[in-house]
Amino acid sequence: MTVALGDAFLQTVFPILLIGGFGYLVGRARPIELGPITTLAVMVLVPGVVFDALARAALPWGLLGRLLLHVALQVAAVGALTLLAARAIGWRGVSRNALLMGALFPNSGSVGLALGLFAFGPAGLAIAAGWFAASTISTHTLGIFIAAHARAGAGAALRQLLRLPITYAMLGGVGVNASGWTLPTPLGKVSQVLANGSVAVLLLLLGLQLARLALREEAKGAALATAIRLLAAPPIAWLTGRLVGLEGMPLAVAVLQAGTPTAVVAALWAMEFDARPRLVAATVVLSTLASVVTLTLLLALLL
Repeated sequence: MTVALGDAFLQTVFPILLIGGFGYLVGRARPIELGPITTLAVMVLVPGVVFDALARAALPWGLLGRLLLHVALQVAAVGALTLLAARAIGWRGVSRNALLMGALFPNSGSVGLALGLFAFGPAGLAIAAGWFAASTISTHTLGIFIAAHARAGAGAALRQLLRLPITYAMLGGVGVNASGWTLPTPLGKVSQVLANGSVAVLLLLLGLQLARLALREEAKGAALATAIRLLAAPPIAWLTGRLVGLEGMPLAVAVLQAGTPTAVVAALWAMEFDARPRLVAATVVLSTLASVVTLTLLLALLL
């Protein structure tokens, strides 16, 4: 079991750290303007991976509905806990919203999908993909709203959401999936290529951002968000999973997905809307490193 878990983490967490490390080294070696890269990711790459995930999600509608409800309850419960924590330390406005960005959104894609496959095989991967598709909706609607709302009102945040391609990529992906329509081969290849390339670009972008980051400046907030993401979210996921009727492998996969570190894309939205991006980026790094331990323990409990 120990060897299997070691292999799983070597093939999931280590590549993530390695790719981000390449970006970090480049960012330390020479100054790079992040604005154009961030814009490319926001306007093209992230919509591509979201459309692909939602369009290709292949699960019974009953199970997919329970996963959607599970994600919604999970976000609500973890969000409420994070707001209480922010109030306890006196954080409001931008700092509160950055803490939410760091705590709410798990990396159920590049980390969670691989863990689902390693731990439970192809059946686990299918369930993990369904949970990821459901989580994608919250990350790219609520996540954008929280990031944009950090420096603007609710109306301005909603207008930002409606102007972004990601909104229409989500609607298109859900529509394709619900209709059962098979994507034409050229369009299917385009969505797959964008989906495959987006993870690497996002990780490189994270590394570039970290090259400018003084981790000590954000240690307090990053530690708090990481504790909520890795320690509080999994038991909440188990409780909410039982509440919506998940059991067996679907419940185990959902808990595992909910226990993954902070999503890289959370740092992207924080950068895009200037919602204290250094705090969110620091949380991504700290939670990814700490998840080597917490996910090992979680897997031992679930397997």
